[in-house]
Amino acid sequence: RALTREIRTAKARTTGILGVNIMAALTDFSELVKTAIKENIDIIFAGAGLPLDLPKYVNESIQTKLVPIISSARAATLLCKKWLAKFDYLPDAFVVEGPLAGGHLGFKPQQIDDPNFALEKIVPEVIEAVKPYEQEKNQRIPIIAAGGIYTGKDICTFMRMGAAGVQMGTRFVATHECDADMAFK
Repeated sequence: RALTREIRTAKARTTGILGVNIMAALTDFSELVKTAIKENIDIIFAGAGLPLDLPKYVNESIQTKLVPIISSARAATLLCKKWLAKFDYLPDAFVVEGPLAGGHLGFKPQQIDDPNFALEKIVPEVIEAVKPYEQEKNQRIPIIAAGGIYTGKDICTFMRMGAAGVQMGTRFVATHECDADMAFK
């Protein structure tokens, strides 16, 4: 009910594209996905685990896009292989989060500043990893870079690497639109 209410509230306030982030690790993941699709959400972002069966909830009549949140080329490859084999479906995009992104990504504290785990290293690896699947299905899989992106220069860096876009969060916590507690802001 809460997800239905939030989606309807958001739809009443905009005509733009709306997405929800549903954690694959939740026990009610399936019900939340079904609710989001029933409410005609535009995009489901799925992280906190690999959403291996996410495409089973959509069919040709459903317009909802499926975008896993990943942190490695290995995860991108695994999802592409599984989704193609089981559902003949490729992710509509990937959000690639590095160790500076918020959330539970599985990076160890010592990896946060390790250049081997930097977003600048991970994004090109994911772009390369998805190329064979894009070619096989003649379908582009946009890569969205996330985590530690603060400035226009940062955005430009990732776009030049081949990312289709970036995800930014921290920069907007202090805005009026953000519902975080004022003490936190």
